[in-house]
Amino acid sequence: MTVEFALIEHALQGLTMDVVINLTEHVQTLELRPNGQLFTAYRDIDKTLLIGYSEDLTEEQLSLRQRNFYTTGTRRGTKREHRLLLHTLKDLNISGTYNERCFSANIELIEHLINLNWPVGEIETITTQTSHESKS
Repeated sequence: MTVEFALIEHALQGLTMDVVINLTEHVQTLELRPNGQLFTAYRDIDKTLLIGYSEDLTEEQLSLRQRNFYTTGTRRGTKREHRLLLHTLKDLNISGTYNERCFSANIELIEHLINLNWPVGEIETITTQTSHESKS
């Protein structure tokens, strides 16, 4: 029984250190890039979600508007979080449409983004309305 506790304690020490290191890196990155923003943008024409990161969101929004996207949700974050989300979506077999940052807006994707704490914003309402319309 004592051996099992020792093994559990040893295993938890490694995990704890990984969490501390990742948290430290996250905080340092936020300090180095205080304007870094994670965002979701939506285009109604083709029901496309764009998942992005920007250090100048105002400029990015101008570019997005020229392509008929509007920002639905934002929060402070890091480029690493953005890359990690894209890898996670790929692991979930959710692939991009036009490029690796654009996805077909559907309930499954929105639920994954919400569960992964991605700033989805008002797109939740849009997809809920769309799913109700398609059931009618």
